Amino acid sequence: MFFDQYNEFVDGDVRSHRGTTRVTAESLTKRCQALLPSWLVKDKTILDLGHCLGAFGHWSLENGAAHYTGVDIQQDFCDKSNELLSKYWTEDKYNIECVETLDFLNIGKQYDIVIASGIIHCYFNSISFLEAVARCAKEVIVIESQESDETDGIPCIQFKIFNMVSPNIGKPYAGWSSAVGFDALRAIMCENGFEMYGERIYPQKIEASHDAYNDDIEINTSNIYAAPKRYMVRYKRTKRIPRTSLQYNVVNNVQKNNPAYVHANKSKIIKGEKWEFDDTVASRFQDEANSNIPDYNRVIDLCQQIADSKFTKESVIVDVGSALGYTVDSFLAKGYTNILGIESSPAMIAGSLHSDRIIASESFPNIPCDFVMANWTLHFVDERKKYIQEVYNNLNNGGVFVLSDKTPQSDIVKEMYYDFKRSHGVSDEYIYEKEKKLQGYMNLLPVQWYLDTLKEVGFSDIQIINSKYGFVTFYCEKNYV
Repeated sequence: MFFDQYNEFVDGDVRSHRGTTRVTAESLTKRCQALLPSWLVKDKTILDLGHCLGAFGHWSLENGAAHYTGVDIQQDFCDKSNELLSKYWTEDKYNIECVETLDFLNIGKQYDIVIASGIIHCYFNSISFLEAVARCAKEVIVIESQESDETDGIPCIQFKIFNMVSPNIGKPYAGWSSAVGFDALRAIMCENGFEMYGERIYPQKIEASHDAYNDDIEINTSNIYAAPKRYMVRYKRTKRIPRTSLQYNVVNNVQKNNPAYVHANKSKIIKGEKWEFDDTVASRFQDEANSNIPDYNRVIDLCQQIADSKFTKESVIVDVGSALGYTVDSFLAKGYTNILGIESSPAMIAGSLHSDRIIASESFPNIPCDFVMANWTLHFVDERKKYIQEVYNNLNNGGVFVLSDKTPQSDIVKEMYYDFKRSHGVSDEYIYEKEKKLQGYMNLLPVQWYLDTLKEVGFSDIQIINSKYGFVTFYCEKNYV
């Protein structure tokens, strides 16, 4: 193996300590053989973006390249690559630029071959990055990049958390970025005047370590598998630029007949299902509430504790979104005599335990009251601030408003919430079906919006008294005025 003779390019590389896609003399040699054969690099000027320790430069110069330029924003890597390359090559054969890659590309200097290996996924705006790469390549662009999920043959740019190597072992940089799939890359490169140079490239099988182009990965003996994560491809500049983008066609007035317009009157539009609080939901609502709302019973208990502490059994208490009357029933059982419900769903009212106490209304009615609860209801209301203002206007001085709503969840919190549902017997199929139906119907707003809005309408002593998996309960009072 070539890099058996130059182990310093392997031993000094922090990626040699990784469990997967580990840099070894074997993997580095076979990658270079596939990406940068001597017939390609001989007598060419090479630009290597995100060059790390310059191993591609040493390989290219040994195989006859005229000159090598390595670019990296990380000073440690630049210092190390200068040290390694200076052992074998004079200063006229290479140079290392410590600068942000996109800034370097925008200078406008051109090279025969541009290498973009393991760097495209560093850029959130990968299309602009690839456009800059294309401007700097006279002849060929060599790409090694992350796979994206292009199922069903649909080109895809996937946005997710990616890592980028740092000089510290086990401590990479991480953040949101984009992976350009193999087919999506073809469309982007075509638009920038490059066509595939040969087929998809596979290195010789890597035997002694993880082969990132063929091997699956099993993590911690659990049933979590990762598909092959990398691909290799070369693109060559073409004189014929087959422009196909919508932007190009609009700018250049390229118009074509589109059947979607010509036969619009023959189209049948199938609307996606919307979540409705209908008879089907009403019949199973209590099970739905317990299995889908974290701390459902705990929040109702908190409301009863507040009523016991601040109000009398004759105080006027209103439950907004009373559903089947479970909360109303629990307050009646505690001896409260003036408990009312507000509900907009006819199916819920019909099935309520206390339909005689339920007011059918989309808005908050004109009822002077002492204590209002709106638990897991207002996140279905578009004019939420208006509704909160109506609650405030109808509360007596010293009154209390308890509001519980679902707020936006991060990916981690959402998965924890899904696990909560699963633990209560909810299937994955139902979880995702319900989420799809709620799109455009449940409008989630951040915690800060509630804090700001409750204060703006006039409430004071605003506190969060319960929170779990993004479901947040606010307590607020109306001061004596």
